[in-house]
Amino acid sequence: MDAEQAEQEVAVKRRVGRPPGRKTPHRPTLTTSARVSAEIYERFVKAAQASGRTLSAEVIQRACEGLEWEKTRQDAQAMLAKAGQDARAIVANAEFVTEKTSKTELVKELQRRGYRYVRGVNGAAWFDPGVDSITWIADPALLDDLLDRAVARTLETIGARALAKPQTKPRRKS
Repeated sequence: MDAEQAEQEVAVKRRVGRPPGRKTPHRPTLTTSARVSAEIYERFVKAAQASGRTLSAEVIQRACEGLEWEKTRQDAQAMLAKAGQDARAIVANAEFVTEKTSKTELVKELQRRGYRYVRGVNGAAWFDPGVDSITWIADPALLDDLLDRAVARTLETIGARALAKPQTKPRRKS
């Protein structure tokens, strides 16, 4: 009988605990404590009673809400920053379009009134109707002097080449 009793005791010991086959999901818990003032503690107690939760459940709920609020605040700040960038881009584009349109309208109006746009080596300018832009830009005496110098240099170069080449007689075709 001692062997039979020993088997029953082992069988009974095996049945202690949860029934086999039923496993609950693992839920990690954090046990912590915090020092809070009596006023804050009372606020938590009143909030727990009002919501029908335990004090622990109320603290957890408030902690989760705080974390969610922080995430929401960060999302709102990111959206605000993006909206600021978009607004700056829209304003810049509007300024560009306004400036471009203004320049185009000004050019059309100047052309309609007879002004001439002349491009040069160092830039460009608009000239009143009836103004000879070439005469206005360059002094005719200066142009004559420049042409005289260019002709003199050309003649000197041609003369120097003629003297440097040996004279050869042209061949006759037979």
